[in-house]
Amino acid sequence: MNIICKLHDQILIIYIQGDVNLYNIEQFRTNLLEAIAGNEDKKIIFNLSEMQYIDSSGIGVLIQMYTKINNKNTVRFCHVNQDLLAVFRVTRLDNFFIIDQDETASIAALSAS
Repeated sequence: MNIICKLHDQILIIYIQGDVNLYNIEQFRTNLLEAIAGNEDKKIIFNLSEMQYIDSSGIGVLIQMYTKINNKNTVRFCHVNQDLLAVFRVTRLDNFFIIDQDETASIAALSAS
């Protein structure tokens, strides 16, 4: 599991690569906190194009981070593959998270707001 950040104007794009599970959950949480630190004034996109799997512990961290940063920022998710989208639907996170088809759509939506 790896996290890469890119800044696009006032939008922080966080790329989550690899699987997120119980074995790397603390690293995942720490990496996300580090990515967000100092970027509290930015809008945020979680790009999941390179994430193949997430378990319940990873979903918990995503909810925790979303709640933490969505109080101050607008947050969107993009490139959610069909397997992850199925998990989001079962857990009803598709009604909680704003999910866009791709990064371009997320950037356009955040730039307009």
